[in-house]
Amino acid sequence: MISDFKTWFGLIRHGKTQWNLDKRIQGSIDTNLCPEGIEQVEKWGKFLKNAETWDRIVVSGLSRTWQTAEIINKDLNLPIEKDIRLNEQDWGVWNGKTHQDLILEQPKELERQMASGWKFCPPGGEDRLTVWRRSLNAFHDMAVRRPGQKILVVSHGGVLRAIIYGILNRNFETDEASLIKPYHFHILAWENGELGIEAINAVSLD
Repeated sequence: MISDFKTWFGLIRHGKTQWNLDKRIQGSIDTNLCPEGIEQVEKWGKFLKNAETWDRIVVSGLSRTWQTAEIINKDLNLPIEKDIRLNEQDWGVWNGKTHQDLILEQPKELERQMASGWKFCPPGGEDRLTVWRRSLNAFHDMAVRRPGQKILVVSHGGVLRAIIYGILNRNFETDEASLIKPYHFHILAWENGELGIEAINAVSLD
């Protein structure tokens, strides 16, 4: 069982959207779950209900996380809050593009950005370090306001990577293997003024 001496966070990414299926960069664009994503998320609530007793759900300011929370909340019946600091990284003019688009249109800029680690910043967008800092501030404030609670956080792939890689001092090197598996459940905890990792990829949700 989870102890009451920490503030606990269960992290999940939102369900699939049509842009996910099309391999299109969503970034800060507001998209909705596709029918496959809705069906996918409907299974998550039952797992989350059985996994632990949760106190609330916190989502980003984008519709795909709110939709995900509403669906899982049919089983959980919890208060839902929004925090825009948990929004996906803004990809600027690359929002809406596919990776193949970028290879064809801006191969040198793409290569330069991919090699820049935490400074990765799509033209007109924001860098990963900014995502890490704003997201960490959101977790800090949740822990201060809700000490000892167990909070489900529904966010985005870029946010999950920034938070987990930041805690582990990973550098987003191009030859690093990805730590985070798609559509898995992760557990973090805030204790003694620090955010720590309890489990990465703890359970597959699919």
